[in-house]
Amino acid sequence: PHVSRKALEERERRAIRLAEESFSHINQRASPEGQKIFDKLLKACNEVVWKGESILVLKEIRVDPPYTAANCSLINNASGGLDEHSLGRVKKIVQAATQS
Repeated sequence: PHVSRKALEERERRAIRLAEESFSHINQRASPEGQKIFDKLLKACNEVVWKGESILVLKEIRVDPPYTAANCSLINNASGGLDEHSLGRVKKIVQAATQS
C-alpha cells in the first residue's frame, strides 16, 4: 500500500510535540511525591505547570512542598474567578494521591 510522505511527516511532528510536552511535565528538583501529585493533578486538569518546586493549577491554585492538602492555596491576585470550591477540589485530589 502507498504511504503518504506528508502524512508520515505530520505523524512524526505530532509525536515529537507530544514527547516534548511530556518532558516539560517532569521537574528534576521535585520530590518523587511531588511528581506523583503533579501527575494526578494533570490527569484531572490539563492546565498544570511547575513553577519552581511549586505546582500551579489553572494559573490560580498553588501547591507547595511537601505537597499535602494543607499546602494548597489560592493565589491572591487570581482574577479568573476560581473560588474555594475549586481549591477544595484540588485539595481532594492531592489528599487522595498522598494516600495511594
